[in-house]
Amino acid sequence: MGRWTADSTFTVDDTHASRLKDQGVLLEIFADTSYSQLDTTHLAFQGKSDGEYYLSGDTLIVFPTAAAPDTFLVKLRFLGNYLELDHPADQRFTFFHKVKAQDSATQREMLKDSLWRMQGRRPDPGIFQAEPLDRNFSYLRFSGDSMWADTRLNGIIRLDSGLLEKSGFTWTWKAAGGTRLFIADLVKEDSLRMWPLTDGRPDSGYALYIRTSAHHRNDLDMRPLLGHLRSDSMVYASGTMENHYGRFYDWILGEDHKVGIETNMKTAPLFETWSLDSGFLSLAAPGIPATRFRVDTSGGALKLSADSGKAFGKSLSIYQTRVDPERFRNKPFERFQQASYFQLVVAGDTSDYFFNVNGINDGFEIADVDEDTTLWTSLILNKAQETFQSSQAGFFFALQGRTRTLGGFTCKSAPDKDLVIRLTGAADPLMAQGLVQGACRILSADSTIADSSLTLEGSFRLKRKITGIRASPLWKLQ
Repeated sequence: MGRWTADSTFTVDDTHASRLKDQGVLLEIFADTSYSQLDTTHLAFQGKSDGEYYLSGDTLIVFPTAAAPDTFLVKLRFLGNYLELDHPADQRFTFFHKVKAQDSATQREMLKDSLWRMQGRRPDPGIFQAEPLDRNFSYLRFSGDSMWADTRLNGIIRLDSGLLEKSGFTWTWKAAGGTRLFIADLVKEDSLRMWPLTDGRPDSGYALYIRTSAHHRNDLDMRPLLGHLRSDSMVYASGTMENHYGRFYDWILGEDHKVGIETNMKTAPLFETWSLDSGFLSLAAPGIPATRFRVDTSGGALKLSADSGKAFGKSLSIYQTRVDPERFRNKPFERFQQASYFQLVVAGDTSDYFFNVNGINDGFEIADVDEDTTLWTSLILNKAQETFQSSQAGFFFALQGRTRTLGGFTCKSAPDKDLVIRLTGAADPLMAQGLVQGACRILSADSTIADSSLTLEGSFRLKRKITGIRASPLWKLQ
């Protein structure tokens, strides 16, 4: 077993031997009872052939993949370092010397702190299945006395590592997933062949790895993307649509390649499956051609850019954050970390409102869209004050909502009603949060009511306005 280079060849009819050194006459005897030979001179062999061999005593029978079987007599000399092949069919004698493997010190230096990417597999003689390198990648990494295996199948990554013990060609890998044995051959400084052993014998050909300085450009690490991705914003060429004001478009990417969508945006595509395509994340939905997204995780942000407008009607980038969805169950506003919102308890019912900018009178308008019926509030605050009530000059607060008792209603603050909006402490200095408490005057309602006022209680959060042409409002929106 090993690599052999031919030194010379002759027949009984030759008066001189033909020297073959450095003329490309090579013979490899592999660990899985297969062989490969190459003779560019056609003096020793007829060109190139691959196949299997059978050795009985000193008789070598080769079974080429594209020729009839042939027989040689084998003689090994000088402790197995020199090989003589005698071909009875034409009485040809060919002499080889063995190309020795690197010593242990050289092997350690070649493997030291290195990354190797699999190029393909040779399952049978004459067959080499190259890795397509579009969605599947296999790596080996060596560091100290340990080896790491990093296998990525369509974005799903499996890691294993453990101590590596080397004894010549035999490597024993004591990995966390179980001890495994290999026949390993460092062909040259950037080429490594490995045969897995089963019951001490290689039976599945070898995998070929090349040394590399980095992961392949098409290799996409899906670990930051698996799980619940909260959509933060969608950026079109014409502008940015923030998904903080009561709108959300969240993805849940699973290891089973399923996609779950949580959204209240009726026109957003409902993707169902994901895959990888040459470095892109590809999502598919019924009736929509697969949409490819370029993934950018630089700077700690997750940016997904659609390379076509097939699903969305235009090219766009979606900014997302991976979050724990359980926190949304009891605290739904956690979905919108930078949102400005009002959450009110109106006569026992809780309604959620999200701020959207309205430039009229330096005010804000808050909208909650539910079943095509828009609920809203409007708010005008004096930026010089941080405690507000309806008796102050310039104060305005109005609300449109729905309760079980009133049905749809509209109310607004009035001087004779005690309504206070008060700031409380906020961890983020750019955010202001507070409480609202009191009553407002009902202007209209679906149901007849005896009292013309409505009791309110709730909380709010606003983004402080610090720049921009509209400097008058105390607050701005993220």
